[in-house]
Amino acid sequence: MSVLYLILLVPLFWLLGKSANLTTRAIIDIAKLWGLSDLTIGFVILGLATSAPELLVGINSALKGIPGLSYGNLIGANIVLLSFVVGLSAILNGKIHLHDRIEQRTIYTSTIIILFPLLLALDGIVSRADGLILIAIYLVYLSIVIIKRRKIETEITRPFIRHDVHAHKLWLWFAAGIIGLLIGSRFVVFLAGNLSENWHIAPVVVGFLILSFGTNLPEIFITVKNRNTEHNHVAFGNVIGSAVVNTLLLGIVALISPIVIGDSKLLFTGIAFLIIIAALFNIFLKTKATLSRNEGVALIVIYILFIITQGILK
Repeated sequence: MSVLYLILLVPLFWLLGKSANLTTRAIIDIAKLWGLSDLTIGFVILGLATSAPELLVGINSALKGIPGLSYGNLIGANIVLLSFVVGLSAILNGKIHLHDRIEQRTIYTSTIIILFPLLLALDGIVSRADGLILIAIYLVYLSIVIIKRRKIETEITRPFIRHDVHAHKLWLWFAAGIIGLLIGSRFVVFLAGNLSENWHIAPVVVGFLILSFGTNLPEIFITVKNRNTEHNHVAFGNVIGSAVVNTLLLGIVALISPIVIGDSKLLFTGIAFLIIIAALFNIFLKTKATLSRNEGVALIVIYILFIITQGILK
């Protein structure tokens, strides 16, 4: 039965990815029709829309009383993004070079935001108060970024914008995307919860090992699609943005249902790997503001070691 659950998760992850893409395209065009600025679309709408799968999986898991599933998904997602996705991008492109539009200070600040939930989880629980803190931190960070940047590169949103459709079609696409996300996230949480019970492992492990990779398939596809093109830095920026948004999502989940992490070994292993990956990620980028192919390989190797370690500890 567990094998069947794993097989069923594959089309559900596809559904989440396609629904998120449809929702994102629709909501950005709607925002354009309403006259919202590129800054608002890029930093607020695009960031939240592309994280819709993680958000709805998190809400569903919290409502079902298994918020640990979402914790594993979101923290694991950051590990996937900063190691596997960034490493894959460096390998496919030969290197990743930081353009002026992606300041190193922004990268460092983003890393701190990404690591902050780990600090609050050191006592084995992310409480509602912790959730409020995480939400507040994200909102402060977002406000600072918006104030410091008067405008955002329009190429970040250009791939999503269509001008040949009517408003009613946009709303239909948006509704279809939301319905797909609701259905997909509900069944993903159901199957992941059953896997946790059948394998006799903590929900956080299922989040670490399975959901974190599956819900980030859209970012992986974007990375592959933009290989060796002038838009590869856009995909890289989207990866960093997605990782930062996960802090907000974790706060929302904790606000709905406090997250208790029962296995301290799993907690501290996840914390250790994310800190190592985040540190190496920043060290590699500091070298001539470039992430080389070999450094990308190193990041993917660390991700594989993380998966092996989690498998042994489960």
